[in-house]
Amino acid sequence: PSEITQWMATDVHPPGWRLFIETWIEAFGGDEFVTRWSSILLNLLTYALIFQLGKHLADWKVGLFAIVLLGVYTFASNLMSELRPYPMLIMLVSALHLVFYRWLKRPTARLFVFYVVLGISAVYTHFFSFFIFPAHALFFLLFRKFERRIFAHTLAMWLFIGLSFVSWILPFIHTILVPFPGGIYYALPEGFVGVELLVQRIRFVPEEIGLFLLILGLCVPVAGTLVLSRKQPNTRLESR
Repeated sequence: PSEITQWMATDVHPPGWRLFIETWIEAFGGDEFVTRWSSILLNLLTYALIFQLGKHLADWKVGLFAIVLLGVYTFASNLMSELRPYPMLIMLVSALHLVFYRWLKRPTARLFVFYVVLGISAVYTHFFSFFIFPAHALFFLLFRKFERRIFAHTLAMWLFIGLSFVSWILPFIHTILVPFPGGIYYALPEGFVGVELLVQRIRFVPEEIGLFLLILGLCVPVAGTLVLSRKQPNTRLESR
């Protein structure tokens, strides 16, 4: 593990996924069929988590539709079938969403521990997972009424996850200054917050469909929140 960690210090990614896959190969062998089974198992966990998340948010039909949409979406299915960090990243992020939703409804010590462990695992799998926590912070402010104790515990969860990454900050800075000077091209694209690159990666034809779905995905949660707040002005997530 120490050798792998030192080796990954010159790469753009943290060492978590590499440690996992090297352990998998050590245990089961390096055959292509065997190694790809790691992605298959992670995908099965992802589908189970997505189903539970949809079921908690609405009902089992929503969970089932979410699995179908994820399974037929070419961009996601391509990434989820490769021997790369993305299957583990998608699984961990899905688990984070589910645990955080439950935390919003009823905070417990067990959920606190689960969220911190999953968060640390996610940030050491891929740095893109850091985008999840601002989204969770926004939903926390929107859907959870202010309580000093819960607010402090939630802040502590994010603080523990952030502190866990302190040891990797210097290697990460070294990576984007020396091996990859100027930064990582797909993480720091030109343009407004990389929207152009995002639309290209969606790969819809014609491209207007991808842009429409992107705008719709940003507007629907905001519109839904406004509608619910008008119908139930004094109702929060925990009362549903």
